[in-house]
Amino acid sequence: AILSVLNRKGDWIMKTKLMFVLMAFSIVVWAGAGLAADRPTASGSAGSGGDYVSPPTLELELWCQLPDLDLGQGLSSQEDFSYPFTSWMADDYTSGGDIAIERIVWWGSYFGGLIIHPDYWIISFFDPSGNCNPGLAGSGDAPPAPVIQRVINAADVSIVDLGTGVYEYTAVLDGSAANNDPVLQDAGRTYFLSIQAGLDYSLGGQWGWWSTANVQGCVASILFPLLQDPPFWDTSFGIDMAFCLYASDQPIAVEAQTWGSVKALFK
Repeated sequence: AILSVLNRKGDWIMKTKLMFVLMAFSIVVWAGAGLAADRPTASGSAGSGGDYVSPPTLELELWCQLPDLDLGQGLSSQEDFSYPFTSWMADDYTSGGDIAIERIVWWGSYFGGLIIHPDYWIISFFDPSGNCNPGLAGSGDAPPAPVIQRVINAADVSIVDLGTGVYEYTAVLDGSAANNDPVLQDAGRTYFLSIQAGLDYSLGGQWGWWSTANVQGCVASILFPLLQDPPFWDTSFGIDMAFCLYASDQPIAVEAQTWGSVKALFK
């Protein structure tokens, strides 16, 4: 059984070690729509693109990497219990201050199946372990335990179809729903962010987190144990992922000496 990692605007890109693995196991990567229900594919069509313009907001922008709708690509970042497989995309950012994240926006696309939106989303924050990746757990096939994680139900995520094969997702982290508490950060600390779709492959195929045009800090990396032996964080795509982090117009912040105890309430 073979899984794929990449979705790019209708083009097949087989230049990475992961794609080489695919070729080593199978001569036929895509043999028409009839295979889509049986085998995950590497690519789908994203349609025509353009420059993305962020909508006006009164919020405080903590970090933002907008999607590249012209040349961007979606890479597998998903938890699936039917095939089964789990994959992670992770990208780094550095917190500019002790201000909580109260809204997160990200972009992605679907391939290898019908467009069925995920049942839930896993948003994880990892500590960097060096060499521009968030490290591996002791078992060697998964990341370490995140320092912060939110599992967001589908009903708490708004979705906008951009009409290009790419979708915009927004989760409000203001404590209004279960496990939607704000994400408290340390000033000047670098985190690796991972966003995974909780999506049944047998029904909805694969979901890919969309990329941005420019790289900030470390390039994004992908971990896909089903395709890797032994598993490793692959940075060979040379891209960053599209996401933006916001605080409200009255951001949450506290005195430095009390920050640790308050932060513990939200982990």
